[in-house]
Amino acid sequence: MSNEEELEEIRRRKLLALQQKLAEEQRQAQIQQQMEIQKQAILRKILTPDARQRLANLKMVKPDFTEALELQLIQLAQQGKLPIPLSDEQLKQILIQLQSQRRETRIRRKVLYTISFERVRALGEKLIEDKLCRSYRRNLGFY
Repeated sequence: MSNEEELEEIRRRKLLALQQKLAEEQRQAQIQQQMEIQKQAILRKILTPDARQRLANLKMVKPDFTEALELQLIQLAQQGKLPIPLSDEQLKQILIQLQSQRRETRIRRKVLYTISFERVRALGEKLIEDKLCRSYRRNLGFY
């Protein structure tokens, strides 16, 4: 085989690989679209129009959160743990509960940080203050 034939063979293989990759991406996109259509059909059955509108509005602001919430609502409805149809008021209550859980988590983190900081200060307050002062002075050029 000559160099030109080898180059042509390499080009042909690269083109074939690109075509296969494109076909796979199209197939994945089609599967994703079908799943989205099925999800929307299920949501139409389990949510009132007002509740669907609220989810659509929320999706514009927090798409990842809304995606997870939609999947969770579908699972709960399939398990029979959710009243069907779910009204806008009921959806609001779920969102309020989720929001309050998120706030509690933030507060816990602050409290844990404060407690651990206080423990460090109690164990060696003078030593820590000396190290911080030396480091600070060194950064300012006093040492």
